[in-house]
Amino acid sequence: MRESVERETVGGRKRDFITKLDKVTTSFFVTNFPDDATSGDLWKLFLKFGKVGEVYIPKKLDKRGRRFGFVKFKEVKEVEELSDSLRDVWMGMYKLRVNLSRFGRGEPKEAHSQKAPSQRAAAATMVESQNGRSFRNALLDEVQVLKVPVNEELCKELRGSMVGTLAREKDVRRIQTTIFMEGFKSISVTYMGGNMALVRSSNEGDVERMIRSKKECMEYYFSELKPWNPGLLAVQREVWIQVYGIPLHIWGENLFKIVGAKLGVFLDFDEETARMARF
Repeated sequence: MRESVERETVGGRKRDFITKLDKVTTSFFVTNFPDDATSGDLWKLFLKFGKVGEVYIPKKLDKRGRRFGFVKFKEVKEVEELSDSLRDVWMGMYKLRVNLSRFGRGEPKEAHSQKAPSQRAAAATMVESQNGRSFRNALLDEVQVLKVPVNEELCKELRGSMVGTLAREKDVRRIQTTIFMEGFKSISVTYMGGNMALVRSSNEGDVERMIRSKKECMEYYFSELKPWNPGLLAVQREVWIQVYGIPLHIWGENLFKIVGAKLGVFLDFDEETARMARF
């Protein structure tokens, strides 16, 4: 972590150390992590993906008032493979946005002039085609945002609701039935996408009372329950896709996994497809 690096080095030694680190590491730009996350938290999280050389979270915020940081990996042999593995990194309910950084923090500005324009263009194209956004757009957060008025009435109704992280692969309908059988008929459980579900009630206080009285039951179904707030969003969805025109000589599970990996994480295929009952 940068904090520890700065404590252990002084003056020019610190600059020399960071410059050397920049030359032997691959840097990634990271956003959309929890406000209370520390450099140590990110360090532990990214250790799963390789050898971490440095984690740096600036004190300043981006133009939208959000935190961002940089993670440097050492001894990276396959940059594209590492980039692919970092597309689906989660910290609690937050899906981190991780983009390859084309410029090292210690490089002088002169190195980014219009020398070798073809290399710069190729790098930008690669990131754009892989992640849908260039590193520059990710850094500046240049995205088109729809401005929609908040439904204040719905916000009032959602107060007192809870958002649960599903433990394992739990069926939301089964959770709803269990709660109903326990006598809490005003409470509904709605799937939000990914591994999240909304627990709400038309009667104020019912959700809180149910969670207190059925603690063991809730811990079985949910690994975590948090009071609803506008920032708790499900960014994952399980969807079926239909693919036409597949040559029969390449039909099989490997093909479907490859196709699924292009769009997200492959989960399963239906019985008719497995039996080749439908082409």
